[in-house]
Amino acid sequence: IGTVAAGVAKAHADCILVAGHVGGTGASPQTSVKFAGTPWEMGLTEVNQVLTLNGLRHRVKLRTDGGLKTGRDIVIAAILGAEEFGI
Repeated sequence: IGTVAAGVAKAHADCILVAGHVGGTGASPQTSVKFAGTPWEMGLTEVNQVLTLNGLRHRVKLRTDGGLKTGRDIVIAAILGAEEFGI
């Protein structure tokens, strides 16, 4: 996910959305919904680190959603690099 995020940032995207395994699209195959994906914390951490290491972090806003249920989740997401939050 970090490599994809770096490419998206280089392509001048405004925002990158990192959704956790409990979020996502209803168009996904049922097997993907049940058996694929990772928590948003892992994806957000990797994206933030890759963008920072490649000097791209300032180009995009990071947004996360998919399982943020409490204020604590919002604080954790902010610490990990998110600037915008969905529920």
